[in-house]
Amino acid sequence: MIGALTVGVTTGHLGVAAQALAIVVLVPMLWVSAWIWLGYSRPSAVLVLEGFQMFLLAPSWVILVAATATGRWPLAVLGGLVAGSHLCFCLPAVIRNRLPDWARDAPAVSVFVANVRYDNDRRDDVAGAVLEADADIVIVNEITPQQREALKRAGVYERYPMRLYTEGRPFGEMLMTRLPVTDERIEILGRARVPAATIRVGERDIRVYAVHVDAPKSSEKRNLWRRDLDGIGHSAEQRGDQPRLYVGDFNSAPWHGPFRRLLDRGLTDAHDALGKGLTRSWTPKWPVLAWVGAVMRLDHGLYTEGIVARSVRDVEVPGSDHRGFHLTVAVQQPDR
Repeated sequence: MIGALTVGVTTGHLGVAAQALAIVVLVPMLWVSAWIWLGYSRPSAVLVLEGFQMFLLAPSWVILVAATATGRWPLAVLGGLVAGSHLCFCLPAVIRNRLPDWARDAPAVSVFVANVRYDNDRRDDVAGAVLEADADIVIVNEITPQQREALKRAGVYERYPMRLYTEGRPFGEMLMTRLPVTDERIEILGRARVPAATIRVGERDIRVYAVHVDAPKSSEKRNLWRRDLDGIGHSAEQRGDQPRLYVGDFNSAPWHGPFRRLLDRGLTDAHDALGKGLTRSWTPKWPVLAWVGAVMRLDHGLYTEGIVARSVRDVEVPGSDHRGFHLTVAVQQPDR
């Protein structure tokens, strides 16, 4: 009798402790979920947690099932709120958009996108990766004079006669293509200097931008980040009848409020459109997390009406902390 009573008390204590632990775990999940729903983008630590949401919110499903099975209904409600948010954030990213009829036979263009990391010492391997991709258009983020020299030495410049780049401290951005080009110049989007060119695909011109948005690491950087994203959105809204393609490192996860608001301005994310929105492109250099591999997608290909993503494939970039991607898009032709 005494033994049974002792076991009952111990079990009850364990139940209370487990419930308390579940609540402690759910509080930051609820906080991050609310911040994503509200579109908040500060402080920087919250942006990191928002980028991790598909991992961070996943334990809510375990809590929901356990609380429901044991009849702890208040805890089940809290777990359900987080789990429901997790589902709403992740499900659209894995549902492939229907390909329009016109896109099946329309002329297509391939784009290779890579943040090569400015301090990368595997420059010749990077040049080899660019040649192997053999894309019509190449976007290189964090390009340095040393990396440009490696590209030239490898014969990349012979393949891509049109090359446009910015220089900066410690790096710049670069756009290359072998397709017919007009109006290649540096544009100002927000406060960022962005290589851009009008490229002929079939019988239609598209405008292509090599994007690299500031990382929102501090209050000042967050303001620049939002300003750059707003500049891209303004550019997309001013497109007229000319389709536009913005590719590169946006330093934005799909669940960051300013990035979601950017998409609402007439832009589509290629990875989302092809059901690959949960793939990841950036590996942190922090020792605790570096072993995990890529943890969130910061690199994107965004396009306006008249362009549709046909395929996208992530690739390794030698020596970089970013994965690149090989994107193929169809371009709608003028009505005859």
